[in-house]
Amino acid sequence: VDCFSTKDLTVEANKTSVKIFISVDGTDCYKKKYSKPGTDLVSVKATYRENFYLTCSSKDLSYLNGKKIREIESEAEKFGCTNGTQLSQTVTEVESTTIIDGITIIGKNRTLEHYGTKSFAPCKFSTSGTKSTIGDDCIIFKKIEDQIKNSTNETDLEETNTATITQYSATGVTDDVSASTNVWHNTGKIDVIYNDWTGTVTYKGSNTAPTYSLKETPTSTPITGSLTATEAEY
Repeated sequence: VDCFSTKDLTVEANKTSVKIFISVDGTDCYKKKYSKPGTDLVSVKATYRENFYLTCSSKDLSYLNGKKIREIESEAEKFGCTNGTQLSQTVTEVESTTIIDGITIIGKNRTLEHYGTKSFAPCKFSTSGTKSTIGDDCIIFKKIEDQIKNSTNETDLEETNTATITQYSATGVTDDVSASTNVWHNTGKIDVIYNDWTGTVTYKGSNTAPTYSLKETPTSTPITGSLTATEAEY
């Protein structure tokens, strides 16, 4: 169940830009999700916030004003914007307190996502002929923070904190949009960070498997190979 459905919300648009500023309260939905036999739900709070900003210097976007997000998503490939910028940032937070078999469990989850530049500005993109390009300072960043506290009384407390960080940084990345059968980025590289792992994926053609090199620490031996494309299931 999607407790943060935004598809029926409307967007704000003018001639050169589209703006989406969203704050969704999913608390009631999570109450139903966490209410299970044998579980005493003490409290729960769930929120989702999104900031999306798209600019376009090659097409009038004012016709999108007041449209629902589901309509925007279905028309995204028809925008025909060949030169512009895009910024997307989301924050999802869920906090809950439950009691199971006399044990109080306090859980907190916070997920941060950012698509833009390293300085948190919009990411540039452009299309010329069959070549599509994104800015060299564009990144995709995601951080997931989890905190779990278990206790049977106020003095007996166990706390666990975990965090997962993923980041993709593009350099010289272009796409060949001449055919829908093209699979990979056509040129460039993407530097990858996944917690203690770092590496690079290098692209050598839209239908050539890119190569990768990854290592867990600066001194470890890199793991290398080629990526394999698989069909996504929905």
